[in-house]
Amino acid sequence: MDGIINLYKPNGITSQSAVTAVKRALGIKKAGHGGTLDPMAEGVLPILIGSATRAQDEIMHGGKTYFAKLLLGVTTDTEDITGNVLTRREVKADLDAVKAAAKQFEGDIMQTPPMYSALKQNGVRLYTLGRAGIEVERQARPITVYSIDVTDEDCGENEFAIRVKCSKGTYIRTICADIGKALGCGATMTYLCRERLTVFDKADAVTLEQFKAAAEKGEAEQYIIPTDNVYSHLDKAVLDERQQRLMKNGVRLDAPREKLAPLNADGARARVYSKNGDFLGIAVCKDIDGALMVYMDINF
Repeated sequence: MDGIINLYKPNGITSQSAVTAVKRALGIKKAGHGGTLDPMAEGVLPILIGSATRAQDEIMHGGKTYFAKLLLGVTTDTEDITGNVLTRREVKADLDAVKAAAKQFEGDIMQTPPMYSALKQNGVRLYTLGRAGIEVERQARPITVYSIDVTDEDCGENEFAIRVKCSKGTYIRTICADIGKALGCGATMTYLCRERLTVFDKADAVTLEQFKAAAEKGEAEQYIIPTDNVYSHLDKAVLDERQQRLMKNGVRLDAPREKLAPLNADGARARVYSKNGDFLGIAVCKDIDGALMVYMDINF
């Protein structure tokens, strides 16, 4: 069984717990997920089954959209509402002020990861150190925030909602905290939902309960998406039997001679299929010692 489930993870469970639940429902051993969501977060969590686990990097490096709420005037040690309160300050900012502050964090920026994150330092998860009351210096990392839209609709006092489109590695709770710092009153995240991750959208996601019910009826296959959907942004190339056999065995092919458009320029990538329409994997074309060569980068 191979493919991807666009799962809507509920809040209150870990991403790995969601993977385990799917594995049990399907009676399989091999599965993973396409990017961790914290227990307090909900939303899109692609579950990768069988050979689809090889698509993890493509999914994790894709664009993301999050919807979050932040509460001004309060800071916590985790940068979200589940943590211990560190400070409480008076709030004087209105919606326009929050919008102006948020603009500072759009574009290519450097972001310092929070202490309560799964990143490792000297082999130890930062959240393990944080729970032990140990704070260490973290290296700021480059991220891209494409946009931050701010609203106060359906929010409580001193609470604002943001929709963030961003790159891999972006911590939304840190954006919330940084907006609070910019306003001089501090802020903490009160809610988080991942609405979109590459081709996977919240509107099309299946809940864990729906999936379990379908699996019990033997109808889970309706929710398993073909792996090549992840690579729909790449052009398609079709291999003949000889090319398929050689590339499967790791042989590099001469690009000009084989004429495997669009694999005809240095750095080109493509979805490759057999003449029968079977998805074989992802091939790349690279200049190797002055010759353009095509080879399989990922086999499925």
